[in-house]
Amino acid sequence: MSCRYTAEEIARIYPIGALVRYTGTNTVTLLRYSTHQGRPLRDTPLRREVRELSRKSLARLTFLINTANCTFQSMLTLNYLSPPVSGKKAKNDLRYVIGWLKRCPGWSDIGYLWFAEFTKNGTIHFHILLTEKVTQITRNAFADYWVKISKQGSGGYCSLRNKKLLDVETVITVHNQRWEVWQNAQLDNGLKRYAVMYATKPYQKVVPAHFRDIGRFWGASQNVRNSVEVAGIEAITENEVRNKLRQGNNPSAEWDVLPKYIWTYPNN
Repeated sequence: MSCRYTAEEIARIYPIGALVRYTGTNTVTLLRYSTHQGRPLRDTPLRREVRELSRKSLARLTFLINTANCTFQSMLTLNYLSPPVSGKKAKNDLRYVIGWLKRCPGWSDIGYLWFAEFTKNGTIHFHILLTEKVTQITRNAFADYWVKISKQGSGGYCSLRNKKLLDVETVITVHNQRWEVWQNAQLDNGLKRYAVMYATKPYQKVVPAHFRDIGRFWGASQNVRNSVEVAGIEAITENEVRNKLRQGNNPSAEWDVLPKYIWTYPNN
């Protein structure tokens, strides 16, 4: 027996009791408590292969980007000219890259947040937000390393965009001369806004039929997760939350069920 509640039942059984504010942001979390006498019956879902980024996972990613009390100073994009069709291979490449970043001089405590995406052509790539700025020397060194560990230097590859055969020298040039591959932030919190915009593109969050074992779509270092600071917790009712949202012209005020995370909650 599955447990599906209507909006009225959710408000009655799991009413809103408190609101959590976070330092440096107008994102809040709504906390519900249970009036249920005993545990509700729920089907135990079978663990299946991940085929898309779920709404809950996307909400957690957006929440962390918005509330992390750290400054992302650069963004590294891992592109493939000869894309893998296995998440295991792609995630291994990502793990090696993160290890390489931590070995850079002075970067042992670097903070990062990564998320995976698929292009319209069905090829995977990763975006990594970093708390350190990149120099041209580091960019050049990474270009050589990326070609080596991603196995793109073992021969020529055909570009999907212009259908031209590319050699390893061209691959390296793309990664050390094109600033958009590893770019420094131009504006305060600019990369956070960019990441939220990119992370909400729906077509990039569906796993292509030919791709296998994607696993998690995103992850973050422990120091980024721990940087989220609670500014305060206040008791509040659902009606009070809705009235506040109406004052700020937030459309979620009229939703049947208020979301767990609210990104633009009024500060006063």
